[in-house]
Amino acid sequence: MRLHALIESEGLVPVASLHAGGWEWGAIAVYYKPDARRFFWLSESGCSCTYFGDGSSYALGDFQDGDRQAAIEALKGFSHWDDTPGRDDVEREATNVRNYKYEEISK
Repeated sequence: MRLHALIESEGLVPVASLHAGGWEWGAIAVYYKPDARRFFWLSESGCSCTYFGDGSSYALGDFQDGDRQAAIEALKGFSHWDDTPGRDDVEREATNVRNYKYEEISK
């Protein structure tokens, strides 16, 4: 399943992301899955001819998952090269995860 279709079908809510590099890049995206009450994240890298989510097929098993602290640690552990992304970028996205509150929408 294409990444965006998987995100929608699984009810994943985007929370944080980091991207680094140029011709050669790396990226990580963190999502929250309300019915699982867990964070899920996907990390990829590639070259200028591909982009994040460009794989032909994804499943929820391709993601790592865990609690809030595990998602923060995944962001803090992400680096590409030449110290990118910057410390401020990492802290901003870690704060997004730290402060994330899911509000259920009444039906």
